[in-house]
Amino acid sequence: MKKTKKFVKPGTIASYLRAQRKLRRSQAHGNVVHTRDHALEEAPQTNHDQEHEVQMEQEMSIGLEQQGLDQQEINQNSTMQIRVPPPTIATVANEDAITSSAGPSTLKKRGQTAMKAVHARSEENRKAIFLNELNQPIGPDDKTLSEFSSFLGTLARNSTLAPITVTNWRKMPTKESLWEYVQKKYIIPQEGKKWVLATIGDDWRVYKCRVKKEHYYKYNTDKMRILNRPQHIGEEKFKELLNYWNSTNAKRITEVNINNRKRQINMHTAGKKSFARIRKQMQDANENNDVPSNTALFIETRKRQPNKTYKESFDDTSEKISQMQVVQSQQSSENQSVDAFSMVMGGTRPGRAMLYGRCVTPTDLKGKGVSDGSSIKISQNFIEGMKEQMREEMREEIREEMKKQMEEQMATYKSSLQSSMQQQFVSMMSQLQGLVPAMNINQVSAFNLNFGSPEDANSAQQTQAIRARNVSSASSYEPQGQ
Repeated sequence: MKKTKKFVKPGTIASYLRAQRKLRRSQAHGNVVHTRDHALEEAPQTNHDQEHEVQMEQEMSIGLEQQGLDQQEINQNSTMQIRVPPPTIATVANEDAITSSAGPSTLKKRGQTAMKAVHARSEENRKAIFLNELNQPIGPDDKTLSEFSSFLGTLARNSTLAPITVTNWRKMPTKESLWEYVQKKYIIPQEGKKWVLATIGDDWRVYKCRVKKEHYYKYNTDKMRILNRPQHIGEEKFKELLNYWNSTNAKRITEVNINNRKRQINMHTAGKKSFARIRKQMQDANENNDVPSNTALFIETRKRQPNKTYKESFDDTSEKISQMQVVQSQQSSENQSVDAFSMVMGGTRPGRAMLYGRCVTPTDLKGKGVSDGSSIKISQNFIEGMKEQMREEMREEIREEMKKQMEEQMATYKSSLQSSMQQQFVSMMSQLQGLVPAMNINQVSAFNLNFGSPEDANSAQQTQAIRARNVSSASSYEPQGQ
């Protein structure tokens, strides 16, 4: 017998059970059902499920009739409301992830640089940092400087040493603590404090910019931003950040900064490497150790890889490089000394001096010209440490030299003593032979003498003297009765 399809009437117990089952399935898949009507808009179930629901409906109807309720009253109360629990944080985050993941899934990337080895470094194992005459790090080597730069970046992301809730770097109250901590890990002259704090400040602003991009602009409401906040930032601190970013003053500053950034052209492609390091490397690579010109440095720091895509156009930069090269060729043919970079790019501007990096202004360059790299500043503590190390090495060398001389003197003394002892022994045996003619001098070898050391020689001498006395007594003894 063919079974006919049975549909559940709205407002019945079976429809309520179906809605709840739909709700559980929706929550399992991350989709929350907010209304009863939406829960009922599903495809018909299988015959087995329908029969089970009809059976449950009949049992519930019998129970209600026994309590004096009529089925008609149940049908009249068809406006039964389904209570849907409010969406949880995980549900909202899942919904937002579903709506925002229009493209393919992103690859898993490594975490932020931690520099655990440097933070665990003791003061005895600190590395030295050398500065140029403009108080910028240029030594001792490229590996140490790269490590130092990454280490400063970790301080900028430290919530204790550089709180992210501070609205302006000029108001950062922990600058002295930052400088003291840097000195515990590196030996750097006091003149480098300004550059170190300026570098941490720039990294701190970049860090805040990335947090704002990934966790503020990406979402439309503060509720979604809080649910998707960075794990290393507490909820209260992040709410404080949101209040500041939502303020009128912060939005005005952001708009001004965006407009200023759009006005910048001819951006460099040197990455994290400082201009002071690049200038020093170019100078070291030169055969005559000549200081690179600003034109050469501009060209070096604007190189582009052919297979890489860049945001800004290279047309204006390429045109200016061509103009500089033309000016350079003219001045070389006319034997004139002209700064091609200044002629093409214009005179000095307020703020940082171009091609010199952080903490260098046009005022700092007055009377100094281009650095020749001959003036290098080293921390006094590092110098004292090197002096102490050299003194210790000299002491060790002196001790080794004195030990060597003493060993040589002892060997000479031992050799001369052995020779003297042998001569004395031979002389003594000759005298004994004169006293005792029957004694054979060849018997000397039977004594098995050993002059290995002065002590051994002295002991051997005493032994031979005793034996000589015994031989003399035996030769002078005459038996009685003969």
